[in-house]
Amino acid sequence: MSFFKKTLLFTALFLIIFGVIAYLFLKKTSPSNTTPKQTEETIQLNKQIESTVLPEAQLIDKGTYLIQEGKQEANSPNPDYSIYYFQETGQYSIVLLKTPLEETRKEAEEAFLKQVAASGVTKQDACKLFVTVQTIASVDEINSGRNFGLSFCPNAKNFD
Repeated sequence: MSFFKKTLLFTALFLIIFGVIAYLFLKKTSPSNTTPKQTEETIQLNKQIESTVLPEAQLIDKGTYLIQEGKQEANSPNPDYSIYYFQETGQYSIVLLKTPLEETRKEAEEAFLKQVAASGVTKQDACKLFVTVQTIASVDEINSGRNFGLSFCPNAKNFD
């Protein structure tokens, strides 16, 4: 075999091995599914909440509801927070739109608990639901894009 063919074969083999390693690494580090699978219990809790909360909520788009917004200061174009429900996935999204985030989170969580309590869902039950607590970059660039969870649940995270 000539030097050129050996070099070409070695390069091709190297690229294939490198490609396989890169693929396995990326597959391992990327989440396979960001939406947790709903259990029978969470499906039942969501049905309870849907029957009492959704009739009062604002339908934004097919299956997407605005459950509640926090108070809006006179000099601010946005409310302090917004609470959404996505019927297809059973996800509740609490978006914090005012700093300090700790205070806004507490206020938004209290409002969320008050809404779901009307359905008989307890604070402990709320931890079983798929709830994200997040903020946006225009409010807090460092903490944006992360899910902090409900502060009273085991999966809760602190703000940076």
